Amino acid sequence: MIVPVVILSLLSALEVTMRPFPLPNGFVCPYCVSDGSIPCKASDTEQCIGASDVCYSITVYKSGGIILRTAGCSTQDICKFGNYSYSLKGEDYRRVITCSKAKRP
Repeated sequence: MIVPVVILSLLSALEVTMRPFPLPNGFVCPYCVSDGSIPCKASDTEQCIGASDVCYSITVYKSGGIILRTAGCSTQDICKFGNYSYSLKGEDYRRVITCSKAKRP
């Protein structure tokens, strides 16, 4: 499947300097990993660690339908990737990234 490769390459391209054992920093974000067939639950959250102070959401669409959704904590670096559309083997894909400031509970 091509989509996990796209997400993994996106995430591995981030250059984040972290301590060996990053500690929770008091921020929380909505958390989700879904193939699109299961909706994300608003009640699912994760504690941010280290320098992570941004909540991100990445949604990948294939020919109009959602095929991957992920959300969680990150640094501002992930927001720099922005939205992106491409075609592969006759299928149209679109990646949408949204970012917001993480909140303290």
